[in-house]
Amino acid sequence: MSASRRNRRSSARAMPEFAPVGQAVAGQVALVPGAQAPLVAVDLPDRVRGVQRERIAERQLRDLMGLDPARTELRPLRDPDRPQGWTRMLVADKAQVAAWRVEAGEGCRAVLPDYLSLPAAPDIWTVSHQDGQISVRMGPFDGFTAEPDLARTIFERALIDRKPKAVLWQGDRLPGFDALWNTHDLAVLGAAAEAADRNLPVPMVFAHGEESVDIGQDPQQDRIRMARTVLPWRWPVLLSMLAAAIWAAALIVETRQARALALATRAEAVALARAEILPDGPVLDLRVQVGNALDLLRARAEAQNDRRSPLELTERTMVVLRDVEAMTDVIEYGGATGLRVQLTVPDFGSQDRLVSRLEAAGLAARVAESGLDEPGGGVRVELVVTSAEGG
Repeated sequence: MSASRRNRRSSARAMPEFAPVGQAVAGQVALVPGAQAPLVAVDLPDRVRGVQRERIAERQLRDLMGLDPARTELRPLRDPDRPQGWTRMLVADKAQVAAWRVEAGEGCRAVLPDYLSLPAAPDIWTVSHQDGQISVRMGPFDGFTAEPDLARTIFERALIDRKPKAVLWQGDRLPGFDALWNTHDLAVLGAAAEAADRNLPVPMVFAHGEESVDIGQDPQQDRIRMARTVLPWRWPVLLSMLAAAIWAAALIVETRQARALALATRAEAVALARAEILPDGPVLDLRVQVGNALDLLRARAEAQNDRRSPLELTERTMVVLRDVEAMTDVIEYGGATGLRVQLTVPDFGSQDRLVSRLEAAGLAARVAESGLDEPGGGVRVELVVTSAEGG
């Protein structure tokens, strides 16, 4: 789809109005802290589409970041021109998302992380400095919100292989960032319209499928909306198909088979609960008992865990690891024990320097295991990384 067609599509709806969640009124887009709802890149083959693509992406994020699928909201950010070829997912805590939905109310147009309210265009980074936070769009399908020091570190890393053609800056300027742009000979724009003067695409708001990650909408509602849009003349066809399906099911599935399946399923559920959650005592109401046990475990874990989220801890650790000479094998979040990182470095001096760099980044790093991998193969290290007290 051409740029002009995209512009016409984006202008078909009224320009959105934005407000912080809890202050937004009907028709506005409620914005939540972007640091709590980051976009994370996934590596997926183009040929994988639909539900299978989402499942593979979820598995990648679970393995990389130690996410609990039952407690994590995942939404793909879809390109309107290539809705099946997305490469990034919004990641947020389900309990936090539920709280945001309550704060936003029923009338809001959407609930989105704050960085998605910024204008975006290919080859242009949009950077907004407001209230001590940096919100960023690194092109149409990437973005984040972070503290200035972390944002600058991310920029320095990205400039190695993702140099934009210009930076659109919004808000008060920061000398450290100005120096970074000058070092890389990047033009700094004061307004989106200035991009046209440089023969660059003009950054636009809500022109790149941002509402595809609307966390104000429950995914279950998509099916409801689809049902409501079915044309009236299609109902006879749908009803006849439903009748045929019921008739076929009645012939194939006997009552005894269905009952046996239900009993087997419950037996499996009870066995799983016995092994993992309810080791002793009678199982009277499985759903209620498991729910109570999970609430107790969650309360204990939250009382012990560091206040910083595992997403932030993983992000800060990976920023350091990207800039050192090391081959990372395993990154695994262990709850109260912190982040477990297994990697190979050239020598013991490199190990010590890595620990120092993690500590300089406000992290507490402990060497759990260290030793020579093999002759000439470097040093294999296992680190336990947590957020430093007050870091």
